[in-house]
Amino acid sequence: FNGTFRNCYFRNCTDPHFTYYGRTVSFPANEWGYHTDAILFENCTFANIGYVYQQENGNYADNVYFNHCTFVNVLMFSLESGWWYKISVTNSLWLNAFMRGEEPVRYAAHGGPLGGTINIDSVASFGFAVPFAEQDRRVLFAHNSYYIEPWLVDWMANNPSAQERRREGGEDCIPRPLPMLNSQTLAFFASSEFPYMNAAKLYEAMDPGMILPPTDTTAIERFLEEKWWGCEDVSWAWRPDLSAKYTWPFQENLAYVNDTLLCAAMGGFPLGDLYRWFPHEHKRWKLQADTEWAQISYWLEKGTEPTGVFGLMNPPSRGVPSGFFLEQNYPNPSGARTTIRYRLPQACNVQLVLFDLLGREVATPLRASQSRGDHTVTLDCSGLPEGVYLYQLQTGGVWMTRKLLVLK
Repeated sequence: FNGTFRNCYFRNCTDPHFTYYGRTVSFPANEWGYHTDAILFENCTFANIGYVYQQENGNYADNVYFNHCTFVNVLMFSLESGWWYKISVTNSLWLNAFMRGEEPVRYAAHGGPLGGTINIDSVASFGFAVPFAEQDRRVLFAHNSYYIEPWLVDWMANNPSAQERRREGGEDCIPRPLPMLNSQTLAFFASSEFPYMNAAKLYEAMDPGMILPPTDTTAIERFLEEKWWGCEDVSWAWRPDLSAKYTWPFQENLAYVNDTLLCAAMGGFPLGDLYRWFPHEHKRWKLQADTEWAQISYWLEKGTEPTGVFGLMNPPSRGVPSGFFLEQNYPNPSGARTTIRYRLPQACNVQLVLFDLLGREVATPLRASQSRGDHTVTLDCSGLPEGVYLYQLQTGGVWMTRKLLVLK
C-alpha cells in the first residue's frame, strides 16, 4: 500500500511477500511531508518480506499499533524509522528479523547496531519539524519475543563472501545479527525522564519451535549472498510451485510449541497471530479483546502497567505447574499404535486432542474426568496419513503439547 494513511485497520491478514522490495506499508519513494494519522495491525502475519512498515524521508507516524502479529523472515526493517509519536507493539513474535544484518562499519550512525524490532530516535535528530516534543511521545513495547535461528547467524559469519572479506581484513564489513533492541532505544525505556516510553515482558533468544515456517534456506542464502555483495535480486519465494497453482491453504504452519511463549501474551494467550495459527485460542481471545485494548491504551497513555485496573479476563496460564507432565509418545515415529503417558497432580477433567500441521483437529482420543496420578492413552494411528502431528493435553488450567511422527 502506498500513499497517505488515515485510520487504517488490518485484522486477520497474511502478507507473504517474496522479494526484497515487498512491503506491507510504505510511502512514495523519495517524497517528503507524508505521515500516518492512525494505523492498526492485529492478528496479522508478515512472512518472507522486505519491510513491514516503512517510513523514510521525514514520513513520520502519529498513531501506530501492532498487536498479536507474527513476523517471520523480514529482510530489513519490521518498523522503520525511529520517528514515532505514539506507537504500541504488543503480544507479537519475531523469527529471523532483519535478515540483512548490519555491518559494524555502519554502527557509528546510531552508537551501535540497530535493533531488530523497534528503534527510537530523539526528536532533535529527526532532521525535520514535528508538532510534538520529546516528552509528549508515547511508546509501549511489551509482551514480545525475538529469535534468530542458528542457520542465519552462521550464514552471516561464514558464507563465502564473508570469508573472503575476513581474509582481506574486512571483518567490520561482515553483517551481524541485530539485537532485539539497540542501546539508544533501551536508554529511552530506562530513563526516568521519559515515563511514557516503556518496555516490559520481553523474551529474547528463545526459539518458538515453529511447526513449519516458510523457509527455503537454500533460496534465502543465495538471495542474501547476491543482495549483500552484488546488490542483485534473485527469487527467494517459498514454494512458488504452490503459488503458481493457487494452492490453498499453503503448507506453512507458524503455530509453535514453546511452552513459555504459548502463554506469554497478555491474559496468558500465545504470542503472535492467533487468528491464523491458533484459531481455538483466537475464539477465546476475542471474548476479552476490548478489555485487553483498554489495558494497552492505559499503559501507553499513562506509562504504567494497569494490573488489575480493568479486571482483565485472565485465562489460566498454559505454563506447566509442578506435578503436571506429558511424556513423548512411544514409539515415535509410530506406525499402527503409539502410547502417550502423562501425570496429573490432582483430579481434573482431561482432554487429549490430536492436530495436523494446519491446526485442524484430527481426533480426540480422550475426554474424561480422571484422578491424580499417572495415566496412559493408546493412540490408533493406522488410519492417519504419514506426517507430523501435534498431540495436546488440555486440563482446563494447563495445556501441554508435543509432536508425533507417523510413518507406515
